[in-house]
Amino acid sequence: MRCREHAKTILSAWTKGDRERVGMLLDQPIADSGPRASTADEEERRELLMGIKARLRNSDDRAPAAVVSLRLLRHLAAARG
Repeated sequence: MRCREHAKTILSAWTKGDRERVGMLLDQPIADSGPRASTADEEERRELLMGIKARLRNSDDRAPAAVVSLRLLRHLAAARG
């Protein structure tokens, strides 16, 4: 699953309040998806997503870090390319 799709999936589970699924997705590795995954842009998204996932794992739902992380997830989910 590419970073964009991974971000969308996490956001969807978060929006539905499915914290069990969110936890599972936060622990799931971000898989390479072929040659497109090796682009510099996708690698940057991957690093950002890894940081976001770490912050969400270690923060309260309403903590400032979680709010910023969710904004960044929305940005990643809307990313093109």
